Amino acid sequence: MMLLSVILSAVGAAAVQTAPIQTVEALAMGATPIAEEAAAEEAAAQDWKGKVTVSLSSTDGNASEKGAYADLKMAKELENGNRLSVSAFWTFRQSKAAGITQRTSSLETKYDVAINDASYYYGIATAESKLESDLDLRWSVGVGLGHTVVEKEDYKASVEIGVSHVDESYTINNADDDSYVSGRFGYDVVWDYSDKLKFENNASLLFSLDDTDDTSSRMVTAATYKMTASMLAQAGWIWEWDNTPASGSGKDDNLYTISLGWTF
Repeated sequence: MMLLSVILSAVGAAAVQTAPIQTVEALAMGATPIAEEAAAEEAAAQDWKGKVTVSLSSTDGNASEKGAYADLKMAKELENGNRLSVSAFWTFRQSKAAGITQRTSSLETKYDVAINDASYYYGIATAESKLESDLDLRWSVGVGLGHTVVEKEDYKASVEIGVSHVDESYTINNADDDSYVSGRFGYDVVWDYSDKLKFENNASLLFSLDDTDDTSSRMVTAATYKMTASMLAQAGWIWEWDNTPASGSGKDDNLYTISLGWTF
């Protein structure tokens, strides 16, 4: 009887020790898919997302001309709630009779620091070159405050205000070179009209704090149609205004585009 009691006691103790281990193992196995899903979502949030579009044109005969256009827009949501975005575009046109008549390129990088769900601080740097306007380089760096005015499932609008340092240099008319502190105002609107069609409009205005006549602005409007999961067609309009252009150049420029692109 004593031997039987000892055996039963040993078996009971082993069962008590095994049960917690099995419980912990079961909880760990149940938590693994949740942890993996959270890690996947976090990794996806940190990926770059955006689009790139391109178009080419060519004519032959009496009007022999070639042209190209490309733009890039992408952003990355960071795990701390901040956001990094980059946009760029480039256009080129050359004719047999006149040579290169247009070569424009621009780059913008912006970093948003979240204050809350609707407001943020931002830092921005831009660079632009326009052969057709004799602009060798216009660059600016600035800081400011942004606020999301409206955010719905299919519509978002935000505004920004800040201050920038602007520097302009020209290829031929060096006397027009200038450098100044500028106020900055910008806005961005995105409207998902349907699952396939999206409209975008954004603009920025720089105005000298020393000379109110010295202003420049740029507005980009685009309608994007999603053809496949990753392929799109886009119609766009870029309008640029320089109130004090280089001598011999006009104040405004319009660029109309129809292009194909891809999302990523």
